[in-house]
Amino acid sequence: MPTVLITGINGFVAIHTAVQFLENGWDVRGTVRSEEKGKKALAVPAFEKYQGKVAYVIVEDLIEGDFTEALEGVEAVAHCASPWHFNGKSWSEYRDPAVQGTTRILEQAAKVPSVKGAAIVSSFAAVGDFSTPFYKQDGRVYSEDDWLAWTDEDCEKADEKNGPQMWYCTSKKYAEIAAFDTQKRVGASYSLAAINPPAIFGPSIHYSSAEGLDKSDVSTSTLYACLATGKDSKVPETAFSAFADVRSVASAMYLTITKNKSGRFCIYDGNYDHELIAKTGRRQRPDLEKYIPFVAEDKSTPVEQGAYSINTSKADKELGLKHYTLEQTIGDTIAEFEKLGSYKA
Repeated sequence: MPTVLITGINGFVAIHTAVQFLENGWDVRGTVRSEEKGKKALAVPAFEKYQGKVAYVIVEDLIEGDFTEALEGVEAVAHCASPWHFNGKSWSEYRDPAVQGTTRILEQAAKVPSVKGAAIVSSFAAVGDFSTPFYKQDGRVYSEDDWLAWTDEDCEKADEKNGPQMWYCTSKKYAEIAAFDTQKRVGASYSLAAINPPAIFGPSIHYSSAEGLDKSDVSTSTLYACLATGKDSKVPETAFSAFADVRSVASAMYLTITKNKSGRFCIYDGNYDHELIAKTGRRQRPDLEKYIPFVAEDKSTPVEQGAYSINTSKADKELGLKHYTLEQTIGDTIAEFEKLGSYKA
């Protein structure tokens, strides 16, 4: 069976990507930063039926790590590991792992003849305009031709208070640019795709229990805050308005690699805001209403003021990608939270 290397196999997007490959007959080799993280990743229920088909290799540092062992004999590379948070203290904390980590693995992959395809998880953060609120961009349609305007110089000027969002977004931009520059510079023969989703939501299958869901990755902790913190809780303020289901992102990683597609691919399943998520959850699962923050059905939500959209015609045409509705994404997320024990009395 062919083998794919997936970086950060214990992460939200990475484990869904692993499942996509496993379901299609591939073996999976993942990187983790420690033995503890590796054992924990292999123990998640999502991998139970794939015993013997998932393994991990420890690569402690994305920037200085040696991927030689991890890359040996693999046919594809899915690079999912990168900082994904908004609590950093400096621009370099985001830039270096994102840019140098991407460059390093693609350089080393170019030396492995068996590697035929690679894909990286980039972001709509590398595409959109985040200096303008989404509700002031009603009618705007983004595509693969658009790029974030923020620069390295802008990030150097930002401080700890207002910098994290800018730093995260700009790190994705420069990592993506570095990926394609690296492929060209080293003369790599593999196909290379960058997947550009907005906010990624969906079932948190990278967990084995509900413990820690409220303080986990941005995607999981956001949905937890909107769907599992109690009817008297307030949902977080909405900063972004577009989403992609994590399974759409994982499918795009699989399809671009197996179809040997190169270039940028915008992935988008619709618009959301946090109040709409809570309303959708309460509407779908009235039996869990005491756990889900109350938002009145007749209350307007932020996206009703308007929001941008994203053109997915390239991904639709070249990949035949399946789309998920917000209702499907929220319903399946609630079901996973329920399975993990989030709604116990």
